[in-house]
Amino acid sequence: MKELRERRALADWHAMEAQRRLAAQAEVEAGKDLRKTHEMRVVQEREIYSRLIESGATAIGELERCRMILEALASEVERKRKRLEETKAAHGTAEAAATASRAVWARSSVSVRKWGLIETDLGTLRRTRQDFRTEIETEDDIALRRVGSRAAADGGKGR
Repeated sequence: MKELRERRALADWHAMEAQRRLAAQAEVEAGKDLRKTHEMRVVQEREIYSRLIESGATAIGELERCRMILEALASEVERKRKRLEETKAAHGTAEAAATASRAVWARSSVSVRKWGLIETDLGTLRRTRQDFRTEIETEDDIALRRVGSRAAADGGKGR
């Protein structure tokens, strides 16, 4: 039963480790995605500002369109930043779960090893006790034979 619990704990730990690795990879990917989006934003902002400066456009419609584009870019960067924060939190949770499941497995493993040693010691003790019993029975048999042979020898002399 203890071995079964240990195997289950080991399987749980491996599953948690897999989830931790996936969460870590998701965090890395979210970070890359945020950097890429931020870089795109910088490039597009530079292009927009350059166009505005070159055209000298001060028309309200053009300025409003540029403002909306810049807000959309900022919104996209913020959305990616939030996604990165979510993946960091998920990674932290997965890390804690993996650590906890490893601790459960370690305790279970120690328990199985400890009980294995106890069972080995008990087996050794049982074998030793059986050996002593066998020796005592053998010595008793020898002593009874000696007593019986002496009694027979003494009985034969007395007649």
